[in-house]
Amino acid sequence: GGTTGLPKGVMLSQRNVVSNAQHAYQALSVNDSDVWLHVAPMFHLADAWACYTFTMAGGSHVFIPGFTPQGTLEAIQKYRVTKTILVPTMINFLLAFPDLGKYETGSINRMLFGASPMSVDRIMAATKVFGPVLFQAYGMTETAPLLTAMLPGWTAFDGSEADLRKLAS
Repeated sequence: GGTTGLPKGVMLSQRNVVSNAQHAYQALSVNDSDVWLHVAPMFHLADAWACYTFTMAGGSHVFIPGFTPQGTLEAIQKYRVTKTILVPTMINFLLAFPDLGKYETGSINRMLFGASPMSVDRIMAATKVFGPVLFQAYGMTETAPLLTAMLPGWTAFDGSEADLRKLAS
C-alpha cells in the first residue's frame, strides 16, 4: 500500500514530465555524449525520469537486469557510463566489493544518490574512490520526481572541520 494506507494514483501531465526533464538536464549538465546506467527499478520514478532527460539530450542508455556490485561495475567500465543513480546501500555494496579496484570507473562524472541519508564517512569513502561526483537528489512521484539536488562539487573537501560540518548537514 501507500505510505499512509492504500495505493494512491499520482497524475502527472506531459508538462510535468517535460519540465522535470528540462530541470534535470540543466542541473546535471546532461549532453549528447552522456551515458546513463539504469540500475534502479524502471517502475520507480527514481530511475524512469532519466529515460526522458537523456533521450531529450541525445544521450545513451544502458540497462542492466538488476543491481549487483559486479554487474554494475562491469557496465560502468564496458559502456563508459557517465551518470547513474544509486541508493546509499548500493554505494556501500560497491565500496565493500573486493574487486572494486579492478574496474575503471573514471568515466563517472555524476553519481546521484537519495532515498536515505549517507553518513559523512561513507561520503568520504565514496569520494575517495569515485572522485567528487556524488550528487544528492531529493524528489517524489508527485514532483515527476526530481525536486532538488545538491550542486556538483559539494563533496569536494579538504578535510577541514567546516567541510565535515557541511557534509553532515
